[in-house]
Amino acid sequence: MIYIRKTIIILLAMMCSKGLKSQTFMEMFDVGKLNRFDVYGGVSVSNLTNKMLNQFIADYNTVNQSKLSEGFKPFRTMAGYEIGARWTIMDMAVGSLGAFRQSRRLSPITERVMDVKVSYVNAFGTFPVAKGKFWFSIGLQTIRSVYSAYLKYNNGEVSFGKESSFNGNYKGLGINGAMRMEGLLIKREKYGLGLYLHYTGSIAGTGGISTDNNAAKGALNLSNSLTSTPVKTNFNGFMLGLNCHYTLSL
Repeated sequence: MIYIRKTIIILLAMMCSKGLKSQTFMEMFDVGKLNRFDVYGGVSVSNLTNKMLNQFIADYNTVNQSKLSEGFKPFRTMAGYEIGARWTIMDMAVGSLGAFRQSRRLSPITERVMDVKVSYVNAFGTFPVAKGKFWFSIGLQTIRSVYSAYLKYNNGEVSFGKESSFNGNYKGLGINGAMRMEGLLIKREKYGLGLYLHYTGSIAGTGGISTDNNAAKGALNLSNSLTSTPVKTNFNGFMLGLNCHYTLSL
């Protein structure tokens, strides 16, 4: 993933350099198109990390080492979608990253299942470069995460009940700073195809709190102790995406 990320950065830099070499500073920006309004949507893959969540998974593997035939893997890569709208220097988008789901045999009759889902909202100031061939965006990203932990029995029954202290849907919120660089691979008057690289870094996050009536209450904590630190919604890393654009007005 590191090599892919470096390759994309180099490609975007080369594309941007080629598009800007004959531009003056004032010509770089779409000053004459202040009413430009685009909608877009596409797919994305993320390389996000949450150190506290991965520490929780490592602690769980250690505590249950004698029961698990194989430990749970650290949280990292997820795939999903994004849709949004861009008006000149403002960019708003919502997205969702698909479930990072794992299951491991915990006993002869049960499996432990861990499921992570992430959704987000972007609010960016965005700057068109080279007459809209490239966009640089910077702003804030709100992240909502849901960590689900439950038991699955051999008969197919799923339980979030109190027979296990880990059971529950633990929901958290986070605020991130984010930057994005996007280049249009195909650009026509009304539509285009864009490739973007997006970095997000955590500013603040809440702990994952269980609100289920039938599940164990409280926060998802490291070592599952009430005196331990809650696992917070602190995600950092890169997203790589491909978006289709359509211009509603120029």
